[in-house]
Parts: sequence; structure tokens; C-alpha cells
Amino acid sequence: MMQVTIVAGRYARKRIRFIPKIRPTSTKVRKALFTVLGESLPGGSFLDMFAGSGAVGIEAFSRGADRVIFIEKDDEVLKLIEKNLKLVGIPFVIAPKGYLPKTGAVIIPWGIRRSLKYLSRYEVSVDYVFIDPPYYGRWEKMALKALCDYDILARRARVFLEHYKRSRLHETFCFELQKRRYYGDTCVSEFLFVGKEDEGTVSGQL
Repeated sequence: MMQVTIVAGRYARKRIRFIPKIRPTSTKVRKALFTVLGESLPGGSFLDMFAGSGAVGIEAFSRGADRVIFIEKDDEVLKLIEKNLKLVGIPFVIAPKGYLPKTGAVIIPWGIRRSLKYLSRYEVSVDYVFIDPPYYGRWEKMALKALCDYDILARRARVFLEHYKRSRLHETFCFELQKRRYYGDTCVSEFLFVGKEDEGTVSGQL
């Protein structure tokens, strides 16, 4: 099984695992993402969508986020996230009923829309979102639209979307594009949440 290393913070240099079926966010991109977030991250709530190995969410914990929510529906990958949280030493709960912890790790084991609907029931307020969907698909816009359809984002939340460099996403739904950063064939687009528009929901399942 292959490994990646947590870059900085309380879990720096700890190694977590990934499997061939997923594409982990590169160390270069993780370093750049958290350099951008800098001192604003400690105390915040972080959402890791299409979480994969959980590397980005674990890095957020390592650097001071109070709560990290992992969304991943693939059963094999879910087991990997659980294993990685245990390797690092982060306690977690899986889609608890009746309450949602304000600190710690929460794993949501469903598709995007069902997961966000679940979170909205508990009046979650997320400060930062990282989205790393499969490349070359419809997932980028679908994920952004789903975030707009459910009231879980804090005022002026920052959303980072990793995608193939030739995908073009501009101001979309309730977000304003702030900046694009390129790392080889990878681009990370940063969006600012500016409020909902009166639009219908996108059909389809995530």
C-alpha cells in the first residue's frame, strides 16, 4: 500500500496510506493550499469533499482546524479514511444520529447531495471546503451547485476546487472566482461564497 506524509502541524511527518483506485492530492498542492489559508485556519470548520485518503482533511486538523468533515461514499475508500485517522490518532464518528460534534472528525458515508442535506439538518457552518472530484467529469459544477442548495456555508466561506487545468469554471451559482493556481496539469480554483441565487437544483445524483 502506498503512502503520503502529512506536511506540517501537530501530525507533521506522520504517514498515511492510499490505494491505487484513488488520486491523492499531491504534496505540492497540499502545501500550497495551507500556505494560502495560513493563520486563518485554526479554530475553523473544514469540509473535505470526495475525501479519498483523507489527506487534505487530516492536514487541516494538523494545522489547527477544530472540526473536519469527510464526505466519501466508496466503501473501500471509507475504510481507508478510518484507517488513516486511526494511524494519526484522530478520534472520529460516522454520521451520528441526533447530534453533530462541534469539534473532531466526522465521516459522512454517502453521496454529496445526501451528505449535505444531512449536515444542513444540524445547522452546520463550514468555513473552508476542499473539493477533489474525479477529473474529466461533470462533478465540479455539480458539487458547487450542491453546496449552494444546502445552507451549510459560513458567511464568506472559502471553497477550493481541484480540477484538470483545462476545465474552465468562472463565477458560478453563489460563488465568485478569486484566483486560479496551477501545478502542472492540476489547477486549484479558489471561490468565495457570496450568497444564494434563486436557481433550481441540478438534477442527478452525486
